[in-house]
Amino acid sequence: MNAEPTTEDVIAAARIRLAEWLVLQAAGPEYATTVQDLADWDAERVHEFVVLTPPGFANQVFLVGEESVDSYAPSSTSFDDALAAARAQS
Repeated sequence: MNAEPTTEDVIAAARIRLAEWLVLQAAGPEYATTVQDLADWDAERVHEFVVLTPPGFANQVFLVGEESVDSYAPSSTSFDDALAAARAQS
């Protein structure tokens, strides 16, 4: 019997995926991000993505899918446009 993952499970998996992605993007090991670093980020499940936003003023928001991570700047891109772009890359 396979139970559907809960929203909490999906968000936890998205935090892990984003942390791994950020490590790959980091300029060096001293800039590596851990899952614990993302613990206080706002997280919301929206359709097939988890939207993760750092605390405070953030001009970079992350859309984390099952196999993708996309980011966008809300100051220059609408959520709908970012969502459409993320879907196109998934």
